[in-house]
Amino acid sequence: MPNMINSSPSWLSRPSPGFNVFAKATPSTLGGREQRKKKESISSSTLVKREGTKPGPRRVLANRGAEVFMAVDGQLRWADLSDAKDAWENQEKREGLPYRVLKVPVSEEIRQLVVSPTGEFLAILTSHTVHVSLLPDPLELQFKMGGPLKLKTFTLGPTMHILSQSPVMSALWHPLGVDGTCLLTITSDAILRIWELDTENKWSFDSPAMGVDLKKLGNAQSYGDEMSAAILGKNKGFSPDSFEMEVASACFGGKGAEDENGWASMTLWIGMREGDVYALCPVLPSKWQPPSTLIPSLSVSIVTNSVSTSLSVEDPQEPIPEKVKQVHEDQFAWISEIDEQEPSGEPEAEVFARPSCLNAIPMLQGPFLIESSLDDENDYWGPDDLVTDIYVTAAKIDPEELMIGEDPEWDVDEFSRGGLSIAIVSIVTDDGKVHVCLDMEGVEGRWLPKKQPKRRKHHKSSAHPPLNLFLFETIYTMLPQDNHELSWPLFTPDRFSRYSFFVTHQGGVTFLSFLSWAERLESEFQNIHQNGVTFRLNVFIKGASSVRKIIIDKTPRAKANDSGERVNHHFTASVLIEDPNVGYLLLTESENHPYAVNLDTPHRNVEKKVGNKGNAEEASPEESLLEESPAEEEEEEEEEEEEGKDFESHRALQPISQAILRPPYCPPPEFWAQTTLPAFLAENSYTRNKRMMKEEIRLSMVTLDLMTQAHSLLSHETNELGFAASSLFRQCSRLQDEFRNQVRRAHEAATHIESIIGTDLSGGDIREMAFPAEGRVHARLDALAERQAKAKSRYEALRRRVLPRYQTPLTDSERAWMAELAQVESEVVRGASLAHSDDNDAEEEEEEGDDGANDLAPASSAAEKEESAAPKAWRRLEEARAHYTALIAEAHSSAAAAAAALEEAKGEGGVPGTSKTTTTTNPIHVPAEVRRARVAQVMQMLEREAALVDATKGRLERLSLSVVVAPPPVAGDEVEGGWGEVE
Repeated sequence: MPNMINSSPSWLSRPSPGFNVFAKATPSTLGGREQRKKKESISSSTLVKREGTKPGPRRVLANRGAEVFMAVDGQLRWADLSDAKDAWENQEKREGLPYRVLKVPVSEEIRQLVVSPTGEFLAILTSHTVHVSLLPDPLELQFKMGGPLKLKTFTLGPTMHILSQSPVMSALWHPLGVDGTCLLTITSDAILRIWELDTENKWSFDSPAMGVDLKKLGNAQSYGDEMSAAILGKNKGFSPDSFEMEVASACFGGKGAEDENGWASMTLWIGMREGDVYALCPVLPSKWQPPSTLIPSLSVSIVTNSVSTSLSVEDPQEPIPEKVKQVHEDQFAWISEIDEQEPSGEPEAEVFARPSCLNAIPMLQGPFLIESSLDDENDYWGPDDLVTDIYVTAAKIDPEELMIGEDPEWDVDEFSRGGLSIAIVSIVTDDGKVHVCLDMEGVEGRWLPKKQPKRRKHHKSSAHPPLNLFLFETIYTMLPQDNHELSWPLFTPDRFSRYSFFVTHQGGVTFLSFLSWAERLESEFQNIHQNGVTFRLNVFIKGASSVRKIIIDKTPRAKANDSGERVNHHFTASVLIEDPNVGYLLLTESENHPYAVNLDTPHRNVEKKVGNKGNAEEASPEESLLEESPAEEEEEEEEEEEEGKDFESHRALQPISQAILRPPYCPPPEFWAQTTLPAFLAENSYTRNKRMMKEEIRLSMVTLDLMTQAHSLLSHETNELGFAASSLFRQCSRLQDEFRNQVRRAHEAATHIESIIGTDLSGGDIREMAFPAEGRVHARLDALAERQAKAKSRYEALRRRVLPRYQTPLTDSERAWMAELAQVESEVVRGASLAHSDDNDAEEEEEEGDDGANDLAPASSAAEKEESAAPKAWRRLEEARAHYTALIAEAHSSAAAAAAALEEAKGEGGVPGTSKTTTTTNPIHVPAEVRRARVAQVMQMLEREAALVDATKGRLERLSLSVVVAPPPVAGDEVEGGWGEVE
């Protein structure tokens, strides 16, 4: 969970240049009367649309690193937040505007801004039209700051995305597109179009590479059915799916990272307003660029399915449906064509062509049936709930399965660190409820059959298995009183973890994280013990809960427009900015007022853990250019180790934070808004009242009319100022109450600390004053340790009393067997220690050499003592080992003797009357009785030789015991027969 470092930083608060980036445009900045009238007409049309048209997503903020693109009052602005922060901190006074206006041929209200993964294109969406602009280099944008810049803009689908057609709900850049040039658009009437953009070919902006009507695709039976989108001027007709298949939002199941499931990045998830969820897989452009692990992971998965299908054919007891077999065959043909291709491009960025063996349009999978473990379905899905956005967390890759039989080219430990092997589908509704669903089965590539199937009775074995989503949890992010008919909550993915995201709703921004239960759930899936798994999962589901934290909390304030009606202002979808100068910043906007929160940046290993390192969309251009050398990484690891050693002491030195982060007070814009009275007077100065405006006031109907209009204008402004002043008074009162609360809490903390260290001796015993504060603390710790020891001893006593009642006592035979085992173990251990000491003594004697000849007799006597002292079990073990060694030696010698005899017989000519060639080609048949007799003779010979060896060994042992030790010689005496004599 991210820690909030700072809320509403000063460089984004009024009157800083960063605040002016989001402020409304003044008449001086609009550039003349004509532009002013144009903006006024746009603002008036905006009010009409807010009242009459349907609600929709609002994403008027987009970023490219620290650069921010925003739509304010019909203007498309660009600003560098890093530059704005430096200007505020350095107190630099710069002339002109802190932002730059980008001129684009867009006449409607801008509702969505989407930057391509490479940062070269900017998709500009209104309610019905789509425009794509080429973004210049940041240095070019910073040149002549403050002046407008005209962007090269293309209109996407000038005959398709128009006012007479359905509104555009989502625009997505394909994560596998080559250089980020593939754009997908989805309209509310479920029409999907894939655009492969080429700046050198204007036709690529006029006509899509592929267009499909999802309503027709859902009812199609084969490739030959009509599935294309309706063209302009053609009657669409009535379809019963027009209401249930109204698109709310769409997203891809992955971001193109290397640790994601292979199908995730090419799976398009579509959420309908009524709650249905559909999936399309695979959705690919004609040229696509996969990550390094995508094709190998798909090959392993598809080959495994094909093998299981072939094995099921041989097993008639467990048949597989015919449609499932066909899906596996299609997948095998699809991946086989990819394996046979020769990719183009660099090795780090290989480009493949879309397989042509199957249709480019896959089968529409869905609607998914949402299963819940809750008893009452109304608890999680109300009848009036409408879906506003969908977000899918990709399943992780299985590195062990991927690396079977191959040398790993990737860091397997890096991929296997945390994560779920199933996908998580998150759906948010207009009332702020987030439904967390688990895709237990997984979505794979499926295609329609080439020929329409024959009409026949429905058999269970020929049908597709149903698609289900398991509802894991429902999270409330918005209060009921904050709900509004125009509410449209949206998701913003976290940059450091795919299992975390932010939800921007009408009441603020809420952070949600699944890390608290994702890894524990994966451990249950990987548990090999299947006994009781249902019970464990039910207990886990009931007890698991996601982490929820409110980042920005602000109740939307309804403001009256010119007609007196209250218009609610909503938060735009938040963006996350990660920059060395700006930090990790969450930014959103409401009523031309920026709301920002500085979040604590997680460690870089967290980013490697969730696999977001390969996402070009989330990495800033500056970070992609910075690469650390191995020496720098080693130095950083050493520094981290040193920091980890001093972490506890550092925490002890940290001051106690008594402050509670609360949403800061944001002054209403009415305090600095300019009055419209001068504009009203200037407007009337050009009419027939021009002369009257310069003369004395006379009582007439014209004067009364002017005074009435001015009074209406001023009364509206003073009313807004009154509401703003009352809110300021309430904030000041709250500030006083919070200050008193802080003082009280600080006093309580100081009193508590004094009572712990013993400095508070008022009313205490005079004997305590003789002990210093440190001694009293140690005495208290000793008392706590003693009490802990007593509690532990009591627990052990209770355990000893309780355990015998639930344990079966041992029988006499079991006790005797355990005693025998203990005795044998002790004898074997003691014998091993004696043998080890004998080996050490033998090594020492060998090192002494001839100088130790005098110790021969004492050594033999010591060996006799040790042999007599050796345990019986150890002696038996040594004897068994000696017999085993002797038998093995005898067997080898006998085999060698038999081989020599055979060679000698062959050398003498073998059997009379035969030759060597005849012997080798026609071996002589030996009867079984003769073979058994010869084997018995050989065994007798072996037994005789074994007895002879045993007798010889006993003779040698007796001879070694009859050695007579002579007294040591005297100097000058002659020695005869050596030191001893053998009897």
